[in-house]
Amino acid sequence: MLQNAKQDDRYSRDPLLDPAFSAKRNTANIRKSFSNFRDEFLLGIFNSQSGELIAFRSGAFLSNSEAHLYQYGVVPGKDFNNTADMLETFTIQFLKERGVQLIHAVSTGFNIAELNRLIKNHNFHITSSTVLLRKIIL
Repeated sequence: MLQNAKQDDRYSRDPLLDPAFSAKRNTANIRKSFSNFRDEFLLGIFNSQSGELIAFRSGAFLSNSEAHLYQYGVVPGKDFNNTADMLETFTIQFLKERGVQLIHAVSTGFNIAELNRLIKNHNFHITSSTVLLRKIIL
């Protein structure tokens, strides 16, 4: 799913980096979330008839009451908006059951569709934005 998703992070936008670097980095982050299950989470929605993974969401617990949302993906060929909304509802319920009261959606400024979906369908509010500048020395 990550390899088929539109890359919209600072690494995919950098003309000096190999275009595959961003996808490899995203895959490594998913593996880290899977391996670091006490501090991070990786949730999936599966088709109960075929066993196929159709969507996933990763994130991290900042404290007992606060969490970050990181990456997500929806398998190509599914109704993206409907599946993404089910995924967010499931994720919010998962976090709520664990006592999380404040959820930060970590996204890039390029991902306007994600930000609009979270605001419109899940009552997120943009309270601040941060510009992160990093220099990569090759």
